[in-house]
Amino acid sequence: MLRLFIAIDLPNSLKNRLEERIIKFKPKLLKARFTPMVNWHLTITFLGAQESGIVENIETAMHKLETWNMKHGLLEIEFDKLIYGPINSSPRMIWLTTTKKTSILLGKLKKQLEDELELNSVRWRRESRPFQGHLTLARFEPRNIEHLPIIDQIFTEKFQVNSLNLMKSNLSHKGAVHELIFKSVFA
Repeated sequence: MLRLFIAIDLPNSLKNRLEERIIKFKPKLLKARFTPMVNWHLTITFLGAQESGIVENIETAMHKLETWNMKHGLLEIEFDKLIYGPINSSPRMIWLTTTKKTSILLGKLKKQLEDELELNSVRWRRESRPFQGHLTLARFEPRNIEHLPIIDQIFTEKFQVNSLNLMKSNLSHKGAVHELIFKSVFA
């Protein structure tokens, strides 16, 4: 079984600027497990455990989105702020969130992708809540928000997306290691 997800990768220049920003609050969260920069991505759809034979079906579904830019215009991701997440729950992560406009646009991309996945006989647990674009920077034990240090909240950066990536997540005692399986490039 393969543990799979479909994601958007971030440009290295953006990752480097973000790393410079989070270094400031890392010492305040000693018990947090920070995600290695190499694993930073925006998950669009988490597919979970899948048989290796279904990968071709996933690739076929992803190919259908290669004309996204021609139909909807260039896909631009705009980040907004650093927050504790999940929203409306006991915080257990640090997220870099996308703007509301970006989340709505990514929600449309996600719906089209997931419709194509279903048409190609891919099975997974589809989420029903509205999509909130976010990048997970760290995880920690759930806490009351009043006991967490204040983090630098504003991070307005943007970039244009030119592909979707099918990723395999290999779990180990040191954490997840992500491996690119397939890249679908937008026209």
